[in-house]
Amino acid sequence: MIWKLLPERSRVGVQARATLHTVTAGGRALQAGTIAFDPDDLVGTLRLDLAVRISDIRSGDALLDGKAQDHVDSRRYAVARYRLERARGSETALALEGVVDWRDRQVPIRTIAQVDRSATEIRGRTRFELDLSRFGLVAPRLLFLKVADVVTVDVEIVAASSG
Repeated sequence: MIWKLLPERSRVGVQARATLHTVTAGGRALQAGTIAFDPDDLVGTLRLDLAVRISDIRSGDALLDGKAQDHVDSRRYAVARYRLERARGSETALALEGVVDWRDRQVPIRTIAQVDRSATEIRGRTRFELDLSRFGLVAPRLLFLKVADVVTVDVEIVAASSG
């Protein structure tokens, strides 16, 4: 069964720790994707392929957002894709192994997700750490301020039944 991603109800958030504080950004950045599974065997049949529009992840501070978007070169690398390779466990603790493809690099990601579903809607939530140096990025520094290489990513996906 194919499920229709609801970008207006899905969200991607990023927390970047810095020397003096944590910068939080987020938004309705999930732009497209495929979510498919057999309702009788979600874990064994789950297929997931998602596209995240990087420029839609914003902190609300225009200056900071502009510098961050320039730093990651979001004009050139506008979309990060996530492709699930393996799922195991249960809906309450779904272990996901996949790959994030961004900036001409493929980085493996492992995370635990929680899934809630009804006959017409599915919602998945997860949090994982992502080392930006694996995408060829160097954390920005300004005088005594340094941003950590590893950021925390929160994802909430909402999809509706297509049939």
